[in-house]
Amino acid sequence: MQDELTEAKLKLTELAEAGSELEADLLAAIEAGDGANIIRLNDLISRNNIFRYAQKSKIIRLEKTIAQQDRTLAQYEKKILEKELEIAARTFEDRLRRADEARYAMNLIQVRLFSLDSRLENDRQETGAKQKELMEHVALWKQQAHKTLEATS
Repeated sequence: MQDELTEAKLKLTELAEAGSELEADLLAAIEAGDGANIIRLNDLISRNNIFRYAQKSKIIRLEKTIAQQDRTLAQYEKKILEKELEIAARTFEDRLRRADEARYAMNLIQVRLFSLDSRLENDRQETGAKQKELMEHVALWKQQAHKTLEATS
């Protein structure tokens, strides 16, 4: 999944560079007064913008999916660690002669649980932020698409 995200970001960079080149070509066509080329370049720039919006959406979705997968994994690990904590606590109560060993295991698991709780909260916040960012991005894309349709009508 991480490789796909990296590829998507690279593709977005390529699209941005191509868009810059197209805009420079458009300025040259405007200065030259080449109407046919202006129309062609304008169309290519619009298409490039659409592809960039789509690519950015893909990146946001991939980032959201990665965060959700990490959260799911953390929840699974948390359940396992909670079971381990329960076993460690019983061992401590049942075997007083091994209290030091059981106490150490219990403390270690609690530290790991705290770490996972922090990770879960961070993943929850990131998922929410990515969801909001995706919604804003889609809304902007729709707005731009609408403006483009109005401008071409």
